[in-house]
Amino acid sequence: MRSYNLESDFSMIKECQLENKKEGEEKTEPVINKDKTLLISETTFGDQLLVAYQDEASAFTQNIKTGAVVYTLNCSTESARITALAISGEYFAAGYQFKYLKREMPYAVDIFSTSGGAFVRTLRGCDEDNIERLFINNTGSHCLCSSTSHHTWSSDLAVWNMETEEHKHLASHAGVAHIAGLVTLQYVLTSSKGESTLRLWNLSGSIIKPAPKMKQSVGVFDLVAMKDYPRYVVASATDNGPLAVWNVAKGKTSGTAVRIEHGLVDPTDIVVIRNTKAVILGRFSGESSPSQNQLRRSFPEADKGITGSSNIYQSVYIYDLRAKRFERKVPAVYIIPSRAHEFKLLNDDLLMGLSENRNQIYIWSLSTGTIAYRIKPTFQSKSDMTANHLNQEASVHMKKRQYTAKMTPWDRRTESSEKRQKRRELQLEEELKEMEEKRKERENGVEQFILSGDEKVVVASFFSHHLCVFDMEKKDHVQTLENDNSLLHLYVAALTYDGSFLVHTNYDEDDKVSYVTLWDCFEGTVRKRLKNEKDVCAIGISDDAQRVLFGKGNCELRIWEPFKKSSLRKIHGYQGMNFQFGMNKIFILKGGSKAIIYAGDISMWDLDKGVVLAVYTPDTRISAMTVAMDGQLLCFGLKDSLSVVSLRLVDNSRDGMDDMGENIMGEKIESDSSDEE
Repeated sequence: MRSYNLESDFSMIKECQLENKKEGEEKTEPVINKDKTLLISETTFGDQLLVAYQDEASAFTQNIKTGAVVYTLNCSTESARITALAISGEYFAAGYQFKYLKREMPYAVDIFSTSGGAFVRTLRGCDEDNIERLFINNTGSHCLCSSTSHHTWSSDLAVWNMETEEHKHLASHAGVAHIAGLVTLQYVLTSSKGESTLRLWNLSGSIIKPAPKMKQSVGVFDLVAMKDYPRYVVASATDNGPLAVWNVAKGKTSGTAVRIEHGLVDPTDIVVIRNTKAVILGRFSGESSPSQNQLRRSFPEADKGITGSSNIYQSVYIYDLRAKRFERKVPAVYIIPSRAHEFKLLNDDLLMGLSENRNQIYIWSLSTGTIAYRIKPTFQSKSDMTANHLNQEASVHMKKRQYTAKMTPWDRRTESSEKRQKRRELQLEEELKEMEEKRKERENGVEQFILSGDEKVVVASFFSHHLCVFDMEKKDHVQTLENDNSLLHLYVAALTYDGSFLVHTNYDEDDKVSYVTLWDCFEGTVRKRLKNEKDVCAIGISDDAQRVLFGKGNCELRIWEPFKKSSLRKIHGYQGMNFQFGMNKIFILKGGSKAIIYAGDISMWDLDKGVVLAVYTPDTRISAMTVAMDGQLLCFGLKDSLSVVSLRLVDNSRDGMDDMGENIMGEKIESDSSDEE
C-alpha cells in the first residue's frame, strides 16, 4: 500500500506491505491472487484507512503514515464475506454477504465504533439488497448503497438508519446505477453504465416516510431434472419454501405438481436433490460443537484451520420424495460448510463438497457419515521447489527472452558489458519473482468448478494461471491446464458430457487479446482457439465437441466447428435478444444441430442452417431453467410464481416421448380425447 501527500509536492508518504494475518496463524505472508481483490474504504478517518480482503470475515484499520494496523474488526458471524467498506466520524461500516447461503444471498452491515473499534450493532438487509459500494452521509446518521438488479435492469437506493436500524429502498429507476457521490441526503449523485447523464436525488423528504412493505417473493429458485426418472422435475422455492415434484411428460399431468412438501426445511438449511432423494444439511451446530478429538478422528488429514468452534453441519437427514417420509438421519457426520450450489450428490450415497480452506474435494459417505475419500491437487511441494530449481528455470526463460528486451538497436549495439550483465541480472530477478508468484498460486483454494454430465470429471479454477482436472472414478488429479499469460476462469465456460473437452474465455495479458479456447482435458493441451473474441456472455458445446455456440454482448451469435478449417459463422440475433454477463444460458441439443438460448427471450435455433425457429417471450422474469426428457422439453420456473412451465422442443411427432420413463409417484394419467381416438 502506498500513500501520497496531495497538498504539496505529491510525494509518497509511506509504502508498506499488506499482510493477511488470520487469527491463530503465527506467520504472515503477502497474499497473491488469493482472495481476488482488496477492499478499501472510499474515505479515511484521520490517518486511518479501512481495509479488508474480499470474502474474509474481518477487516482492519491501517495508519496511512506509519503502516501500522490500529484495529482489527471481526464481523458478528463467521459466515460473513465482506463486499464493501465505509467510514464516518463515529463509525466503521462493513457490508457483507452470508458465505454459506446461496438462496437469494442476504446482506447485512456491521457497525463498529471509531473509538476503540468495538462492535456496535448489525444492520439487517433484505432479499433485494446488493451491496457493492457502501457510503455514509456526513452526519453519520444513515448508511446507503446502490442496490442493482441485472435481472430487471433496474436500480434503487438502499438506506439504513444507523441508530434505529430501519431499512428501506428509495429512488427506484431504470438502468444499473451506482452511487457516484454522497455528502448529505439532499444531494445523492448516481450514474449508470452506458448513459451520458447523471442523476441527482434528494432523499431528505422521503427518508422520514414509513418504509414501504416489500412484496414477499414466492417464486421458483432452482429446478432439478431426475436422472433416472426423466418424467419428473423437482422445483425448490425461494427462501427454502416448499419442494414440488412435477410430472412434465404426458397429458393432463403436465403442468401439475404431483408432490408438494411444505415445512420440510428451515430457511438456513441446504437441500441437495438427486432423483427422489433430498439430502438436508441442517442448521449450523451451536451449543453442541464437536470437540477437537472428534474433528481429528473425522478429518485426520484435514486443514489446520478446523477448530472446535467451526461451523460444522452435524444434522443431515435423507428424505424420500417418493415415499413421503424421512429415511434416516446420517450418524456422527461433520460436513464442512460451503455454498449451496457447491454440494453435489454423485449417487444416492455420496455427497461431494469442498474442504474448509477449499484446497481439497471431500466425498462424504451418507451411510457411515465419514469421509469416503478426498481429492487434492498433486503439485510439486514447497520443499521440492528450491531456489536452485527456480534459478535454473528462470535462466532458461531469460535466455529465450533476452533478445526481446525493450531496447533500440542502437542502444543494444552500444551497450557495455557491465550494463548488459546488470540488465540480465534484473531480468533474472523479474523472472524469479514471477515464477515465485505463480508457484504460490498453487496454494490457492478452489474458486469455482464444473462437474461433467456423467459426473466423472471435475474441472476447477483457482483464480490463477492454471485449471485442474480431477477424475472422480480414479479419485485423482489427472491433468493441469496451464497458461502463463492468462488468468484461467470458469465464469463463461462449458464442459462436454464426458468431461473430455472444455471451452471457455480467457484474456492474454501480454498480447492484450481475448480468446475463446478449447482444451483437451485429458491431454492438457489447447486444441483450438479463436482470437479477438471479446464480450462473450454465454457459451455452449456439443457432447462430441464438434460444435461450439457462444453469444456476445452486441447480440451476435458465433457458430464454431473447431476441428474444421474456416468454420466460424457469424449470425446476427433478432430484435429483443439481450446477452448479459452471467444472465444467459445455452443448451446444445440433437447432436449439435439444435440449440436453446435464453437471452431475455427463449429462442430455438437450427445450427445447421443458422436460423431461428421459434421465440418465446415470457411476461415475467425467469428464475430457473433446465432441459428434461432427453432434450425434448425445456422447463423453467418464474420469479413470482411456484408454477413450472414446460416447452416442447420436438417437431410434430412426439418422438416416443409418451413411452419414456414411467410414473412412480402414484398419479393417474387421464387420456386426452385425441389419445382415445
